[in-house]
Amino acid sequence: MTVLIREFLMRRKVIGFAVIALMLGIAAILYRTLQSHTYRVEDILAAYKQNGEYVNIAIEYPHDETLFPPEMVPPVYRWKDSVPASKLWLILFEFPDGSYELHFPAAKVETAAGRLGEHKGNVA
Repeated sequence: MTVLIREFLMRRKVIGFAVIALMLGIAAILYRTLQSHTYRVEDILAAYKQNGEYVNIAIEYPHDETLFPPEMVPPVYRWKDSVPASKLWLILFEFPDGSYELHFPAAKVETAAGRLGEHKGNVA
C-alpha cells in the first residue's frame, strides 16, 4: 500500500514540475511578445546611411510646399507605408543648405480611414 502511495506522490510531483515548467515557458514567450520596444533616436541616426537604399513612403498630407501659420494648431502628417513589418519611422527633416536638421520618431499607426503613418504635432 505504501508503495502505491509513494508512486502516486512521485507522479504528482513530476506532473507538477512539468506544469510549472510549461507555465514559465508560456510566461517567457508572452513577455517577449508583448514587451514594448524602445527605440532611441541616437541609435537609429547612428545606423542611418546618407546614400543608403530605403523604402519610400508616399506623403498624403500635407501636400508638397504647404505652409501653415505658426499660430495654427499643429497639422496631422499622413503617409502610406509599403513595409508591413515596420513599427516605427524616424522622421528626418534636412534643410538644403545644411543649416538645421529636425528628427523625431513616429510610431506606425493604423487610422480609422485605413491610412498608415499618422503623426500629430509640431516638428520644431
